[in-house]
Amino acid sequence: MAVFRNVKNPDFAHGGEMMELSSKERMMTFAVVGLCVVIGVMSLVAVVYYSQANGIQGNYNSRTAELQSVIDQLQSDKSALETEMATVESEKTSLQNEVTSLNSQVETLDAEIASLTADKEDLTNQVNSLTSDNEALTAQVNSLTAERDALTEQVNTLTAEKTALTEQVNSLTTQVSELEGTVTRLQDQVDALYASLEALMARLRIQ
Repeated sequence: MAVFRNVKNPDFAHGGEMMELSSKERMMTFAVVGLCVVIGVMSLVAVVYYSQANGIQGNYNSRTAELQSVIDQLQSDKSALETEMATVESEKTSLQNEVTSLNSQVETLDAEIASLTADKEDLTNQVNSLTSDNEALTAQVNSLTAERDALTEQVNTLTAEKTALTEQVNSLTTQVSELEGTVTRLQDQVDALYASLEALMARLRIQ
């Protein structure tokens, strides 16, 4: 600007001033246009922001509703889980009591099994001893049975012999009785003959 002012030609200087004014006007025009552009851009930004704000508000409201629904669902799930937890705790306590009772029963059964095992071993020993005794007695019974059978056979034989001898004795007894009768008759006859003989001899001596 100072260059134009130092020029001595008035017309040129006036022209320079005109050019300076024209430049200022252009600058002001540019400034106004720029301002208008800035205002337009800001208006556009404001409109976009407002639209986005409305959209954000809508999204926020929708998201808030979704989150509230999720919160409600989680609260419901929480209540259900708390109820289920209480049930599970109750079942756990019941199961623990049952486990304690079962452990006590197991201990009792273990003691009973130990006692029964000892009894079983004692009875097994007794069975083994009795089995040995039974085997010895069986051998003795078999031996005695054989002896009994032999003796039975002997008894049967002796019984048969006895029966035969008894029959023979009975027959001989009958014969003896008959012979005794015969002997008695003969003795009577002999006695009678002796008497007759003595009588005859007495007569003979008298003569």
